[in-house]
Amino acid sequence: MPVITLAADSFGASTSSVIVWDKNWIGVGSLKGLRQRYELVFQFGKPGFDIDDRAEPDIWVCSWASQRPSGHESEKPVGLMERAVGLCKGTTVLDPFMGSGTTGVACATLRRPFIGIEIEPRYFDIACRRIEQAQRQRDLFIHAPTPQRPVQEALL
Repeated sequence: MPVITLAADSFGASTSSVIVWDKNWIGVGSLKGLRQRYELVFQFGKPGFDIDDRAEPDIWVCSWASQRPSGHESEKPVGLMERAVGLCKGTTVLDPFMGSGTTGVACATLRRPFIGIEIEPRYFDIACRRIEQAQRQRDLFIHAPTPQRPVQEALL
């Protein structure tokens, strides 16, 4: 956590939230300690960053299966990344550790510009295929990343 916080601070972004992702599944964990059921998600923001939905909690339950579609050992659920991306205003999303491209898939679904960086060629290729497939997928329904409060519209 301190390394990530210092790195973000060096380019002018401060930690705005730390989200606890409850995976609803027990991971492998260490042989001597408790098995971890959560991961921490860091949200950074440059000056002027804010979130519209102040009712959003900092604990998110999003199931994580032992089988991952891409084969990447730490692949995240698309729903988790859609929630994170949909929560933040702005335009382009940067994922400096793209892995198998789940954040890029979420951005394609939400129609947000995306920049991904991945050092491992195998995972870069997987990410490109997944993101291209998501971009080609037509929406059958209008996608709302997070439930919105109902708004009464005027009839006239």
